[in-house]
Amino acid sequence: DTARTALQASLTGHLVLSTFHASSAAAALTRLMDVIGQNPLFVSAIRLVMAQRLVRRLDDATKQPYQPDEKALQKVREVVDSLPEGTERPNLDGLQLYKPGTSAENPYGFRGQVAIREQFIMTGEIRKLLETVTTILSTQEIEAAAIKSGMRTMLQDAILKVIAGQTTLEEIYRVVG
Repeated sequence: DTARTALQASLTGHLVLSTFHASSAAAALTRLMDVIGQNPLFVSAIRLVMAQRLVRRLDDATKQPYQPDEKALQKVREVVDSLPEGTERPNLDGLQLYKPGTSAENPYGFRGQVAIREQFIMTGEIRKLLETVTTILSTQEIEAAAIKSGMRTMLQDAILKVIAGQTTLEEIYRVVG
């Protein structure tokens, strides 16, 4: 009932912000569709879907630089190569990553958190898919359409934060998988 009321409010011009517990932006949209059901006005009501997770931020005072091994570099390269068109790709030649260091004040090497996000706007491939399909869509189908429309995935955003020295590869794989 609450989801249907929010949908009706958004269709009358009100800004409605809501949260769903889901593992990705596509999964949040799938869950919302499960709650609301097939509704032809659904696509018009949704403007943006975002998912985020928090990862531990490296302490700039104690983080230790290192050169990644070939296996880690290959994983980073695969993710960077999969970034959407129009996204600036970092130079991976001589890539330096960071691991947590320790100090008496900070034995774990992390201080604070940083959000890794993925989001898509209801345009392009996603809009076409939702307007034309009459069956329940899977999370994978929605995610594929979002990626075709230019969505940067949570893993891609996380890898860019690793390259920038904000967190570690181990931390993002712990959180994102």
